[in-house]
Amino acid sequence: MARSSIALLVCILAVAAMTSFPGALARKDLGVVKPAATTPAPAKCIKSTIRGYNQSVTLTSGLLLHWNVTGASSIDMAIEAQSTSAASKGGWLSIAFAKSTFKMANSDAIIGNLAGTAANPATVAPYAITSYTAVKPTSAFALTSASTTTTIGKSVVVAFSRSGATGMNPIVYGFGKATPALNYITYAYSANGVSKTVAYHGSGRRGKAVVNLACKPL
Repeated sequence: MARSSIALLVCILAVAAMTSFPGALARKDLGVVKPAATTPAPAKCIKSTIRGYNQSVTLTSGLLLHWNVTGASSIDMAIEAQSTSAASKGGWLSIAFAKSTFKMANSDAIIGNLAGTAANPATVAPYAITSYTAVKPTSAFALTSASTTTTIGKSVVVAFSRSGATGMNPIVYGFGKATPALNYITYAYSANGVSKTVAYHGSGRRGKAVVNLACKPL
């Protein structure tokens, strides 16, 4: 067989191999690039159903965040775990203000102990999460009027007020402004029946949301 015929046959076989096996095109040397991760769109803003709060968003099924921006740097907030949510049956419930990457580390958390006892009373307190294993009470930001209650229907509610631009990730309040006031929030809760002491929440009991505190409720 002539050299030119052999070369032509090799080219034909090479093309046929790539056509029959598309995976062959996904080699690193062909420059295949994975799409970049995208930031979720802001959660849908609706009118709050709890008296004293203006706006709310659904973080996940049965778990809502309510708020009322009361000043340029002050806000009242409430985390509501409805009776249909597993979050209402655990030992604690929390949200954290994170960076835009939604990493748990280096975030400012508010954690509510849902069912207190004499030895471990129900509380709402600020925590600094500096790593996945370091969750400690903090004085870097303060809460006022902190409380827990189960008197709003059948929901468990962690309510608190916060003010100032403090902490690792200060709140973007957006008071009196039409521009978005985007905050990157993560949430977590403990499993049903576990100790009320803050510990690893486990897989599936966590999530994230972009919340625009200056949104107009639908």
